Amino acid sequence: MNPLRKQKDSMKNVPVHSIKLGSIQASIWLNRKENSTWHTVSVSRSFLDGEEWKQAETFTRDEIPLVIKVVDMAHTWIYQRGQSSEAL
Repeated sequence: MNPLRKQKDSMKNVPVHSIKLGSIQASIWLNRKENSTWHTVSVSRSFLDGEEWKQAETFTRDEIPLVIKVVDMAHTWIYQRGQSSEAL
């Protein structure tokens, strides 16, 4: 595989922005298809399992307010930049 293509492909798997409050993180992704761009958001929780950090997509009752807050902050970040990649 062409090294430049490999580098470009690996860059696709990196969020354009992340917001973290405690163990809760919202990752914002830029998606492109033909002449269209849009953002998506994934939310995860970090936790320590022995000596290894892991990610989960489930949340306890007490974590839900942080989930709401990081999603709201992600929405604000996206809204302030618009949907086009030129705004990034």
